[in-house]
Amino acid sequence: MFDTAVDIGLAAFCADPEASDEALIERLEREGLDRWLAEQLVRWIPVAFARPALERMKVVVGQTYTVGDRQHALADEPVYVAAVARAANGSQEELDATVRRSVEFSSVNNALWAAGEDARPEGAVVSLSYESKPALGVGDGGAPSVRHLFAEFVEAHRINVTNGTEATELARSNPREWLERGLDRVCPSVGEVRFDAWVYPKQGRFRWLQADFSVWHPRLAAPRLIESYVGLGETWREAIVDVMQKFSKGSLHTIIASLIDRGGCEAHTHWEQLEEESPRFDLCANPPISFYASTRPPDYLALLRALKRALAKRDLSREVHWLRVFATGSKGAIDQVEALLDNEPWAEGEQIVADASWERATPLWAARWFMVLVPR
Repeated sequence: MFDTAVDIGLAAFCADPEASDEALIERLEREGLDRWLAEQLVRWIPVAFARPALERMKVVVGQTYTVGDRQHALADEPVYVAAVARAANGSQEELDATVRRSVEFSSVNNALWAAGEDARPEGAVVSLSYESKPALGVGDGGAPSVRHLFAEFVEAHRINVTNGTEATELARSNPREWLERGLDRVCPSVGEVRFDAWVYPKQGRFRWLQADFSVWHPRLAAPRLIESYVGLGETWREAIVDVMQKFSKGSLHTIIASLIDRGGCEAHTHWEQLEEESPRFDLCANPPISFYASTRPPDYLALLRALKRALAKRDLSREVHWLRVFATGSKGAIDQVEALLDNEPWAEGEQIVADASWERATPLWAARWFMVLVPR
């Protein structure tokens, strides 16, 4: 449930590594997080990220922490549990910004300095103790999980998702069992389809982030299908809502129709054969989506015909393939075109997109189109 929140917290740590805990909490509040979530992130992320380093040093770390004369299980802290899962993929920048903030790591480091250069940490025992227990508020605290939202969007089409709602509800109600069962590493799934989503928050004048939506299926032509969008807002919640809306309009329904339920998104998808004379693939597409300026779109039917002719000439394997095309421009010029076939750049497709009849709007425009090829 707090996977996206942990990524947002890490972005704050990396943006200002020298900031005090209170300054980081205030920063996260200004960015739209509830104070209780900001406090949880600032407390638990350093602990979770430092523990792998301590374990490699053979330092003994406990699975509880003390407040006064009472002990509490770390596995009962869902933000800590989410941070532990994320720490397995921590970058060097994230480690540098967080590990030194860990009270456990600092105590070991200080003890080693005091004991001299010959001191060894093996067998040292550290324990966590705090003056108070941070409150866990209600809801997502201003940072809804993109993974959970992906699962909810699929379920909204009357599709039963396993390890989606089940895992996130268990994380909320019984984090200890959630961690012990390894559900922090289990992706939501529908039959043979597994999917996941995560974010890369960026610091700037506004809150903006890139969200990657990944899908795994045995019939895919590449190990996983990846769709990426950028979200923008005054707060992190607004940025997350923005990116989920774009994903819903641009890719979600095509993914569901082509891999899960062909007839489940009829109002949002279009099907046709790739080759009329000797059909080998059915093509499924969302409507194209536009961003920024209100510009006259090109002849999308002509663009689709050109893309289909080029795809029909390729020796495509009898697997599921996917294509994303993108174009953007400003000040009367085309700045960038993109055609990714099975996640890889497709030069012929890029030329077709560049040759489409784009209106060179000012100041900024962009268009994007996603489609999937399913073997007949």
